[in-house]
Parts: sequence; C-alpha cells; structure tokens
Amino acid sequence: MKLEQNNLIIVLFVLLFANSNYSFSANPLVYGGGKYYFQQTTGSDTVNIHWEYFPEAKNRLTVVRPNETFTFEHDSLFATISLHYQSTDGISNYSATRIGNTIQFQGKFKGEYIDKSVDIDEKPWFQSIPFCLGHAIISNRVTQSIDFWVYRPDQFSSVKLEAERDETVKSDHNTDMIVHPTGLFSHFWHGRYRFRSDGLFVEYIGVNGLPGTPETVIKNIEKPR
Repeated sequence: MKLEQNNLIIVLFVLLFANSNYSFSANPLVYGGGKYYFQQTTGSDTVNIHWEYFPEAKNRLTVVRPNETFTFEHDSLFATISLHYQSTDGISNYSATRIGNTIQFQGKFKGEYIDKSVDIDEKPWFQSIPFCLGHAIISNRVTQSIDFWVYRPDQFSSVKLEAERDETVKSDHNTDMIVHPTGLFSHFWHGRYRFRSDGLFVEYIGVNGLPGTPETVIKNIEKPR
C-alpha cells in the first residue's frame, strides 16, 4: 500500500476511550513551545522542515516544508481536531475538521474545490504522527500499541494505522515505534519513529512508495544556517 509521503511525515493524539492499551495519567508536557528543525533525505534529495509549537493556542503546531505549510490544532490530549493546509503557489488551500466520527474537508486542492467528509470511528486522529504520538508516549497513554486515524491528502480518504513499541530496541533515552496500517494492509508498509525521553520526535526511517523507492530518513537537527 502506497501512502502519500507528506501524510506519513507530517505526516505527523489521544482521545479518552476504553482500550486496554491506555492508562489515564496526565503527566505534564516535557518539551515546550518553540521551534524545532528537521532534515529529510530521500535518495539524493534533501529538504529542511521546521515545526513551531504554540501550547497556549489550542496546542497549535505549524509545520513548514518547501512549498507548503500545515497548521494543526489539538485537544488537551494532543489529538488532532483541525488543520489548515496551504501551498505557496495558492493552488491548494483547504481546512479539515473533526466533527464526531467524521473528518470534514472544505477548500481548494490543486485548483479544484472540495467539500466532502470521510468516516472514522472513536479512535483518535493523529494527522501529525510524530507530534501526536510523542505526546501519547510521554503521557503514559501507550503501553504496547495504539490505533489512530490519518487521512491521505492525495485522495482525501481515511486510513487507520497502528503504532507498536519495538521491544528489540533497548534504550533508556529513546522509544522506537513501528507504524503500519491495520488489517489486511499491515504487511505492505511500515515506518519507524524514534522519540526522545521527553517525547520529542528525533528520527523517522521508512520507504514511502513502491518497491525500489529510496528510503526516507528524517532527523531532528540544530537550526540550519
């Protein structure tokens, strides 16, 4: 199964519901608001990405990539509740909002107007996987695994994913999570996300395409010069 690369990277939550994979402690956020920088390498192509996190404003996260900007808002448990996407050329400009068990889209994508909704269930929406999953880990809401939703921005369709702890990695400083689709497609794609002990995303490794596609690596870096 090919997942849109931006969806996996930015593609990037947790609602309270009865699930044996959750406990309900509410530890405070360890890393705070501000700017964080990342570098993405796929084959010979390298791009810089930066986050800016505003905890006082609906846990807002702005993600800036070459030619596009995502702005996410999250609830108090860091589940995505809405986002706004804009391309720098103005061809795409749309919003997505969770209303109950649907994600509703309105705006313009590649010059065409969209007004549609996709169904999900009570599981959380983690559109920014690295941000939301990191907060779920440090808040002790994940023991072994967690299911969550994202949408594919190339098709505006919903996809349920599962993140599982990689118990083969023993570290006092990092937590590794393997993310893959649920159900029949679980063997077709996976990506590894690594989080620092304070919950900050520090590395992604995965192949975001068909067999033969170069591996994508994203790493947390110091501010680029």
